Amino acid sequence: MQPLKLIIEGDFWDCQIYRNRLYLWYMDGSVGVYRWDDIISSIFKDQIDDFLVKSAFIEGDYLYKLNNQPILNDPEIKNLFLKKIKKLSAKNLLISNKKLRKFEYSRQDN
Repeated sequence: MQPLKLIIEGDFWDCQIYRNRLYLWYMDGSVGVYRWDDIISSIFKDQIDDFLVKSAFIEGDYLYKLNNQPILNDPEIKNLFLKKIKKLSAKNLLISNKKLRKFEYSRQDN
C-alpha cells in the first residue's frame, strides 16, 4: 500500500498536529498555528470518500481500531477500502501558502 502524502508549501523546519491544530515552526523563528480540520475539509470538500479522508488525516487512530474489527476481515470490503486508499495516494495533495493563511489562528515570534 502506498502512503498518503500531503505537501504543505512553506519555509519551515518542523510541524506538529495537536488537538486539531497544525503548528509550523518557520525558519525565521516564528510559529504559526492553523485550523487543521478546516484545512483538510477545504482540500477535500468535493470528495465522495469523506470517511477515508477523515480517517487518514483527522481521525488516524480510527483505522487502527478498525483493523481489530471483523469488518475488515471481509475480503470485498477490505479490497474496496485498499482500492480507495490507492486512488487517494495517487493524487497530488498540496496546501499552498495562500490557502494556509486562510486558516491561520496566529503567528508569533518564538
